[in-house]
This record gives sequence, C-alpha cells and structure tokens, in this order.
Amino acid sequence: NFGDLNIKSTTQIWKHGMPLAGDYQVGDKVVSCIDHTDPNGNNSIKVGDVGTVVGPCSNASLGDAGQRVLCNFANFGDLNINATTQIWKHNALQSTGLEAKNAALQAEVV
Repeated sequence: NFGDLNIKSTTQIWKHGMPLAGDYQVGDKVVSCIDHTDPNGNNSIKVGDVGTVVGPCSNASLGDAGQRVLCNFANFGDLNINATTQIWKHNALQSTGLEAKNAALQAEVV
C-alpha cells in the first residue's frame, strides 16, 4: 500500500486490454527473430526462442521505446524488445520467413 503515488500516464501505466506496440497484448506468446546476449554474458536468447509479452517497454529513455514491448524469455528474463522487427506472434503465419526476417534485423536490443 503506497497511499498517494505520482505516475507518468504516458510511460508508467497503460489501460488494461489496450494493445501495446505491434498490436501485442499482455500474455501473447512471441518468437524471437534475433540472437542476443546480455552485456554480462549471463543470459541469452536465440532465434526461435518463445517468450511472453508482460507489458509495455519498461525503459522510456530508449529512443524507440514506443516500438518495444517487455517480454519474458526463459533463458533471459525480462527484455525490452522491438515489437515490429525483433519478434513475431507465436504460431502466426509469416510471409517473409524466419531466415529473411532475421537477416534484416540489425537493431540493438536493450
């Protein structure tokens, strides 16, 4: 119980059920289109790993925060990832295919 709490309505809350970046919803299963290892080398995700969308980007200071969602991957934990270029919905048909999509991705993951 916090009592009164100041919250930024543009970056710290969102209306439950509203779509997130990339039209994702909390709970959506996603597939990674990238290989990424954290800076410490402790956690990593690989192309094809399945994660779950847990909310909007948790780091508003990222230049493309509005295009990211926060996902949880079993081998990584929570990761702010670009919803339009670095993941796709699990079991969704992809016209470009995994190889083509992965080859086109060069954006940094934070």
